This record gives sequence, structure tokens and C-alpha cells, in this order.
Amino acid sequence: MYIIKLASVVCLSIFVLFGCNRTQNATDDSLDKAGAEITFKEQTYDFGNLNEGDIVEHDFEFTNTGSVPLEVIDVQVQCGCTVASRPEGLIGVGRSDKITVRFNSTGKPGINKKYVTVIANTAEPSKPIEFTATVVPAQKENV
Repeated sequence: MYIIKLASVVCLSIFVLFGCNRTQNATDDSLDKAGAEITFKEQTYDFGNLNEGDIVEHDFEFTNTGSVPLEVIDVQVQCGCTVASRPEGLIGVGRSDKITVRFNSTGKPGINKKYVTVIANTAEPSKPIEFTATVVPAQKENV
């Protein structure tokens, strides 16, 4: 009888120890995913009026306002007229960096509104930034 009680106490102790440890690890994983936060100085930018063929760029500045280092995993553009760079490596807590967006207005006359999606190790893994431009068509030469 004494051996059965001792075995029950040992099994219960092991269950409690491992059960609490598993809960703690799950909480730690959640904090890591929610700990980084990207805060942009501005999420929209207007290039204004451009002449068709102009190539322009803008730096979208941001700060890691979270509690763990931020990693920008990917930057996805909407079409071939837009190129965006992403920072390499981790951005420390409280540190700032930028994503440079370049727009080529060739073949894009009229009002343009383009989105760039920033993928990072944040609670909401994707965050859009956007720009607009009004492109004046190029004059066609008479032959």
C-alpha cells in the first residue's frame, strides 16, 4: 500500500512539474511573436505630379517599438514598376531603420496608388505601406 501511495505522489509531482513547464514555454513563445512591433513614421506618401518616365524614390522610416529585436523578413511589391529594399539583420528595441521604395512611372500615366507589404516577426505579420503619384503622359512625337 505504501508503494502505491509513493508511486502516485511521484507521478503527480512529475505531471505538475512538466505541465507547468509546458505552459511557461507556450507563454514565452507567444511573447516572442508579439514582442516586436514596427511603427512607421508615415504609412502613406504622395509623390505628387510626375512626368511619365520619371523614376522617384522615398524612404519609409520606422522604429522597433516592441520589446524584442525586429526582423523584416520580406517586402512585397504590387507590380514591376515598384522596387523596395529591406533592412538586413535585426533591428534592436528602440532602433530605427528604413524601407526604400522606388517607382518607375514609365507606362503608368494617370493616377497611381501602389501598395508595398512589409512582412516581419510581429504579432500582425504583414503591414501595408502605400504611395500615390499622378503621372502626366509623355508627349508623342509626330513622324
